[in-house]
Amino acid sequence: MNKIIRLIVYTFFLLVITGCVNLTEEPVSDTPLEIKTEEVQKVETNSVQMTEPMIVSAVVETDKLTEAVSNNDLLNDSEAKSEDEISTSVAVETSEPNLLEPNTEAIEETMTWTTSMIQQLGLSTNKTIEVYGGDLSGDREPNVKVDVGFGDREYWAFTNEHSQLIVVIAENIILQDDSTEPVTSSGRYYSDEAKVPGVESATLDEGHVIADSLGGTSCSMNITPQNSTLNRHGDQAYMEAVIRQADGCEKFIAIITYENITTQIPSHYDISYTINGNDIIESFDNINPEEVKNEDTAVVTGNIEENTVPDEVAAVVIQNQVEKIETVEPESHVEIVHLDKKAEYVVIKNNGTLAVDISGWKLISEKGADSGGQTYIFSSGYILDVGETVTLIAGKDPVAMEGEIIMANKNIWNNSDPDAAVLFNRSGVEVSRKN
Repeated sequence: MNKIIRLIVYTFFLLVITGCVNLTEEPVSDTPLEIKTEEVQKVETNSVQMTEPMIVSAVVETDKLTEAVSNNDLLNDSEAKSEDEISTSVAVETSEPNLLEPNTEAIEETMTWTTSMIQQLGLSTNKTIEVYGGDLSGDREPNVKVDVGFGDREYWAFTNEHSQLIVVIAENIILQDDSTEPVTSSGRYYSDEAKVPGVESATLDEGHVIADSLGGTSCSMNITPQNSTLNRHGDQAYMEAVIRQADGCEKFIAIITYENITTQIPSHYDISYTINGNDIIESFDNINPEEVKNEDTAVVTGNIEENTVPDEVAAVVIQNQVEKIETVEPESHVEIVHLDKKAEYVVIKNNGTLAVDISGWKLISEKGADSGGQTYIFSSGYILDVGETVTLIAGKDPVAMEGEIIMANKNIWNNSDPDAAVLFNRSGVEVSRKN
């Protein structure tokens, strides 16, 4: 009996031990694996949340980036970066060169003369805006700066507080190239010009300050209502012809003045530019040059009324006037130095200190001018350099040598009666005479 009881107890003991072994193998179930999967997902989520702020670190301020990272509750302390490390990361990323940004050092170097002139003219505070070159609107904004050069050209135009166009400058005038640029059959970039108030007049053109042929656009920042004759046949036209003939120019400055603060029709233009090292000054009123007779050329006649231009610009204009008065005006140094009526020749010389554009100037035989054939008009682009002379010859079958121009193929000077040689500028003003 005792043996039977001991056998039953022993068997029960074995069963208990076997059951315990099976219980220790239960953790192989799926439950722990699910927990591990969730942990992996959490780690991946942390990685994404940490990476997103770093991607935009080049455009997010350092303090905002630090705050974004520190607010990430899922980021472990061991994985977080310090503020110094984050700042370093931002500095490294933002220090890489941006190929889309312009090379400011190169721009400043090429803009040295332009920037200097803008500062001298007191126009540094003008706001830079963009205006389409073919915009036909005649409106202008006050105190702005606009590039009116076609294509890559940089021609800068400025308005005053009354929206009047007062200055146009260009370090280099680059001629129009109809072989590479979109030009109409009439030599224009655009089909028409801006309708600045005043151009509706029958006597006023939509006059370019810098012409199409010189690379200028047709928006209101490069257009002024200009006397038609002046624009097509007068000083403006001759100036453009001279620059074209010289294949461009440097240091172009146009200063435009008005009679009052309400009009958009200029009263006067002062224009200077450099060709082959020679400084050329053009100064003319916005009137029909054919109607100007025997006016004093020693003083610029443009009016500078209060508030039409900034003080600095007015100072430049006034200084130009003073210099011209002190030098008795460049063209006043061009004179007839010799007249030989028997030998039929006249010598004209530039005794001044500046080259003078004598395009459109006229030399006449005073006694025979009305009879025709005794007048000579200098061709477009003719510049008389400092100290240079030009000899005009006449007579039967004359032969021109170097520095000579044939004035007529016949005798024109009267040897018995007074017959002066008289020289007139483009405006019809007498510059010099010789008996």
